[in-house]
Amino acid sequence: SDSLDYACKIMLEKNIDSVVVMDSSSKPCGLLSKTDVMSALYGRMQIMKRITTCEITPKRNMKILIADDNEFTRKVYQDAFSKRGHQIITAEDGESCFTKYKFEFVKNEKNKMPFDAVILDWNMPKATGGEVAKGIFGFMPEQKVFVVTSLEKKEIEKEFDHLQTPVEILQKGIPMEELIAKVER
Repeated sequence: SDSLDYACKIMLEKNIDSVVVMDSSSKPCGLLSKTDVMSALYGRMQIMKRITTCEITPKRNMKILIADDNEFTRKVYQDAFSKRGHQIITAEDGESCFTKYKFEFVKNEKNKMPFDAVILDWNMPKATGGEVAKGIFGFMPEQKVFVVTSLEKKEIEKEFDHLQTPVEILQKGIPMEELIAKVER
């Protein structure tokens, strides 16, 4: 099919190891490796929903908090980062994410960062990714935070203009190896 031809071409040209598959409503529904795409393209196997990650070894094991109201997306992120040896804590909405952050903050030394990174969906029930990020910065202004959104990046950046803390805003559908590389750097 044309989609497989295009996916294969882009993956080879840009040396991408895996891609996120989006459903008709632009929600992630799976990850495909370069091998999956090539095999499907040449009819050697039926595409199965598999999670693959790039081959880069992480510098160290990290503790990562992931919040997304989409259970599948949470699972994809959790599996990808866990396979790389990272400790993952997940939350299904903004409120539970902030509660888990505060719990880890208190459990650790209060001046020690409770997570190496926090990955937030922008649009979540009970509190948006922006509200959670601002709450987190109230405890730990140096916290590394990534906000994943399908909205325009400039629209989201306005929410954080007045803050001194950098927030990395990422578009939904970012290739998994790119997300991993950004979080691990």
